[in-house]
Amino acid sequence: MPRWDLLKLERYFKPIPTLKMPIMSIQTSRGCPHKCDFCTVPVFAGGKMRYRDPAHLLREIDAYGAEFFSIADDNLIVNPDAAAQLFKTLAKRKLSWFGFFDTQSIKRPELVELAAKSGCRRAFLGIESIHPNELASVNKKFNRPEKYEELIRLFHRNGIAVDVGILFGFEDETVESTLETIEELKRCNVETAIFSVMTPFPGTALYQRTKDKLLHTDWDRYTGEEVVWVREGTDAEQTRRLLQLAFEQFYSVPSIYKRVLSPRSHAQRKLLATISNLRFRSIIKHRFPEPLPPDFLRSARQARLAYA
Repeated sequence: MPRWDLLKLERYFKPIPTLKMPIMSIQTSRGCPHKCDFCTVPVFAGGKMRYRDPAHLLREIDAYGAEFFSIADDNLIVNPDAAAQLFKTLAKRKLSWFGFFDTQSIKRPELVELAAKSGCRRAFLGIESIHPNELASVNKKFNRPEKYEELIRLFHRNGIAVDVGILFGFEDETVESTLETIEELKRCNVETAIFSVMTPFPGTALYQRTKDKLLHTDWDRYTGEEVVWVREGTDAEQTRRLLQLAFEQFYSVPSIYKRVLSPRSHAQRKLLATISNLRFRSIIKHRFPEPLPPDFLRSARQARLAYA
């Protein structure tokens, strides 16, 4: 068993103050058979799935004694039989946990129900884009934007909050397309969203086709927060502005109220979602200290009229 007793646990963040211990990160499998162009997982973890012995997993959970776990697997439901076994194993302990699912969850509602019964409170979905042409350009055509609302409702019906990942840096992105994305996420009542810039990490298919277009190889800056390569039809500064606009619009006070605080929001999801949204609001102020230019804001206000 890992020597968790060697850690100074009081120094670790507890998202819910009433927790006795910080969130524990645990891994039950490695690998992912999908081959999304931007993703590093198939490179360093491989495409073949490998699974831990459930009995060993329970021993590790018991050794730590936490109430809330982060399951670090890259895709919890890619193997339905293994997922069902995992969720039944976790159900033997009274835990809360969050983990990474893919959009194919919509085909397996029974697994989402099992996950909820085993203690799943939050699910991360890499939806990346609401535009099919953008998804096709990064080899993620199995994502179906027309099914996103139904997918998110599936998790919500089971009391599971939804975090989504959205990529910026596709060709021909505009203020209009960004606002369209934000309005769709708000309409679906997504609890939290992580917006990042598509980055060609070494070893990925995206890197192979863009390595001659890199602006630099200062790997410390390959964080998903800035543009590091030259793309057709997309300006680096424009991408940064669109990223800032997305964060500020999605985490505005009216947006937070509509998505997580309105009377129709699920009570079980409100606490974690509220804490997460308020933390993102504080992060935004540090990440984007400079306000958006007036001319850019004017164009955003004009574009927003289409959604009034």
